[in-house]
Amino acid sequence: STRKESSAASDVYKRQLYAPLSALEVSMAIILAALTRSFLIAIISITVFSLIVDITIYNIFYIFVFGFLSAFILGSLGFITGLWAEKFDHTATVTNFIITPLSFLSGVFYSIDKLPELFQNISHINPFFYMIDGFRYGFLGKSDGPIFIGLIYLIILSIVMWYVAFLLYKKGYKIKS
Repeated sequence: STRKESSAASDVYKRQLYAPLSALEVSMAIILAALTRSFLIAIISITVFSLIVDITIYNIFYIFVFGFLSAFILGSLGFITGLWAEKFDHTATVTNFIITPLSFLSGVFYSIDKLPELFQNISHINPFFYMIDGFRYGFLGKSDGPIFIGLIYLIILSIVMWYVAFLLYKKGYKIKS
């Protein structure tokens, strides 16, 4: 009888390990928390930098929309990485081998118009190009690529990234034994 009691107690304990939230709620909550953190950092940065340099804003709408989409995509990537990673080194791998190269090759420090046509076409596949180009357009009113295509591309990518994060969490990827 004690085995049945301990078995029943462990079953109750196992059921209480999970939050009473759906996979949709958990994935959205974590990704929106990342988004909130991103916006707080952006607001603080813009405030501090405006004290040092004169910041002109061409169109706040594009800054907000591209900021939202960029933070949502990176928050989703962070959520997926958190599910996948077993050690801190694994999260650093995503940063070092995916995020950093894509951001450096996106036209942050140069205009892609200076690149050969082949590399310009490759740059148009890079989502970081559109993230940065949207910001550039919002602040300066100039862009290296079509803003509308970048907007559509980032909307589709944000939906896909969220859906992958949602599915992985729903299936219990590396969570359930």
